Amino acid sequence: MSAKIYGLATWGMTAETGMYAQEFSVDYSIDENYLPDEAGCDVAAAFSNAGAQISLNGFTSTGAAISTTLGGALVVANTFAPNLFITGVTDSNDGETITTSVKNSLKSRDFESVDLTGVFKPFMGALVV
Repeated sequence: MSAKIYGLATWGMTAETGMYAQEFSVDYSIDENYLPDEAGCDVAAAFSNAGAQISLNGFTSTGAAISTTLGGALVVANTFAPNLFITGVTDSNDGETITTSVKNSLKSRDFESVDLTGVFKPFMGALVV
């Protein structure tokens, strides 16, 4: 039975292709560079290279497989809103989202699981072959 939600809250996750997703997270960050004066006090700063680290884990399902190609596009059904955190970005379709790590796990008394991580680079151009 689906959960019945009372109040104003977001519940659960969107189903991922080829995976029973258990957790999805996005960690936004930006590079920081500071200029200290002769006394060591910061007098200027530059903030650049905004992006995000994406983490997705769950259990594999039969049928269509989730893409696990390292260096390839990481396509996720769960939406994230970089426009709320990064100036000049409209949505997660800007730039590129790339798979950087895959961990596949098999156990004798458990289901097959997969952990995927990737990066979201909002200002990066498309792959050139």
